[in-house]
Amino acid sequence: MIFTKRQIEIIEYIMNNVSGITGDKLAKYFGVSSRTIRNDILQINSALSGDQLLCQTEGRKTYPSIKASKRIGYYITQGDMEEFRAVLRGGDDRINVIAPHNRGYAILGHVLEEESCNLYDLEEELFLSQTALREEVLKLCKMLEDKMDFSPLHLEGNQLRIVENEEKIRLSIFNIIKYEVQTHTDFGSDYLGLLFRGAYNRGEYENFVNAVKNYFGSHEILVSDASLYMVANAVYATIMRKRQGHELTGVKADEFTVEVLTNLLYHLKALKLEVTESDEALLKIFLYSVRLVQSQENTRASALSSVILNEFCQEVLNKYSFDLHQSDELFDNMALHLEYLIRRIDTGYRIDNPILQDIKTQYPYAYEIAILLVPIMFKYKNIPIRDEEIAYMALYVAYFLEKVNRRLKTVIINAPRQSVCAMVCSWLNDHFQNQIEIVKVLPKHQLEQYAKEQPVDLVISTEGQRVNTEIPVFWVSGIPNQQDFSALNGFIRRMRVSRRFSIIVNKYFNPQCVKIFAKESTSAEWNGTVSFETVIQTLSVRFKEQDKIGTVEEYVEDVLSREINYPTVIGESVMIPHPLMTFAKETAVAAAILKPPITVCKKAVKVIFLLAIEGRPNDDVSILFEFFKQVAMNDNLVHTLYEAADEKDFLNRLIRISTSIELF
Repeated sequence: MIFTKRQIEIIEYIMNNVSGITGDKLAKYFGVSSRTIRNDILQINSALSGDQLLCQTEGRKTYPSIKASKRIGYYITQGDMEEFRAVLRGGDDRINVIAPHNRGYAILGHVLEEESCNLYDLEEELFLSQTALREEVLKLCKMLEDKMDFSPLHLEGNQLRIVENEEKIRLSIFNIIKYEVQTHTDFGSDYLGLLFRGAYNRGEYENFVNAVKNYFGSHEILVSDASLYMVANAVYATIMRKRQGHELTGVKADEFTVEVLTNLLYHLKALKLEVTESDEALLKIFLYSVRLVQSQENTRASALSSVILNEFCQEVLNKYSFDLHQSDELFDNMALHLEYLIRRIDTGYRIDNPILQDIKTQYPYAYEIAILLVPIMFKYKNIPIRDEEIAYMALYVAYFLEKVNRRLKTVIINAPRQSVCAMVCSWLNDHFQNQIEIVKVLPKHQLEQYAKEQPVDLVISTEGQRVNTEIPVFWVSGIPNQQDFSALNGFIRRMRVSRRFSIIVNKYFNPQCVKIFAKESTSAEWNGTVSFETVIQTLSVRFKEQDKIGTVEEYVEDVLSREINYPTVIGESVMIPHPLMTFAKETAVAAAILKPPITVCKKAVKVIFLLAIEGRPNDDVSILFEFFKQVAMNDNLVHTLYEAADEKDFLNRLIRISTSIELF
């Protein structure tokens, strides 16, 4: 098989566009007509048909080829990729030509090996004139600066040299690896051969990757394909730099923990892998920003990630009336994404987002919501996050809007004037389509019967009609305006918060942590009262039995100490004691009903809610406090809880209260 230089370049270009590329784009890239591209591809396929492979499944002969589709253009199937790589690797009658998109790596490889090179030495290898070669150098410099925040090259006359230290050079190589792995799903290694030239050996590289695969497999460590190649290539690149005589010293990374890497390097010592403490430290700095292990239990968001995400969720709720807490799974995934976003900021890595424009085009509303993260992140990290990062967060928001968000089922009460009703419906569809679902438009007298038969979350009454119902009602007095928009947004937000009460109560209360302190028929020594200390001790033991806290003694001492200095009585008869310094293993709530009440701070305390709070920010805790405040400030609700016959009855009453409280 003999291909022209352009045909080799066409093959390379299509291989690196795994989702397909149109003939027009190929023609524009190579500066020829679409007809020429079609003829070249026909010649390529014709030449390949002479190198037939036996199809084992059907007993017929087939051959690798460039396929064509009206929808995506030209493409190469995954099954044919290896054959095309063999074509490009060469043979007695095959041509090895560096594809246009790899020229920069070839140039960088020359400079990395010797720390400088003369452009004349590159002319023959790249088949380029001096003018074209200088253009490629400029493209390389721009790519390194735009995608890696790195400007290591300096061109003086015909001499190109590298002007950065080894630490920055290796980090740049690592970032190239990350970019290549995330951009090309076939995980090819040709770019490593160009970067490390004579030090690189394909057979050795493939054996090394297999060793890494075997380690992860034998230790049952679940990593994605991209993470596996990122780790393997970064460690292999470290070996290549050392083989070329470039040593690294003075690098420490005590604040970065990447346990998977540490264990892997220890395992690879059996292959006579020699890495210094500085080598390992730099690998940690790089891989700290990569989510290696895929299971949730091995990765947890930091306190800062939780703080930022909770503030973001609150801003979304305030501005758009969406409660992103509706899905715990989505919330945890967003927290983990934010954790690695922060790590990327800390380690200086700039992520690439090849679908940035697609996200902006297809999910403009979700992107607009995600922008609320920008000022919050700047407040904590003092750096503006890039467009690429915002777009990735927008995907989580888009998923929420399409799959998680529950729109409020809304009934519109007919206006006396039909035109006004039509105007209100149109206004709601234009401004609140992601928040409410208009299920019915009907006259006021039919609402009661309809609500008995169908679920209704919200009633909107037009032209100020008074509606007597237990369902939340929002009144629109005339043609809706900006004031109505703000008022309805706030109304929906308060409804969302109220709804979260019942979710939080069901999540953090359980019958084992509820205790009614009252005289029992079998208790002859009951004297009609119990001390506050005894209540806290009893509930703390319940926490310990549920494995919510560490040491009972330490927890009780902290709670009692806090009450001396900062009492937690709210209203006339409710307390919410909790430690000042001691953190729990897991957030939980215990409750005590005191019959008769005990006196604390000159108040007759009837109900105590004892909190165990884990040592990381949790927006649920603020919701719990708000719920307790709502209960404490309503004597009727306190009385309802106080009259509970037993612990199970108390919990049922609490759940009913949580579903009925509304912040209006």
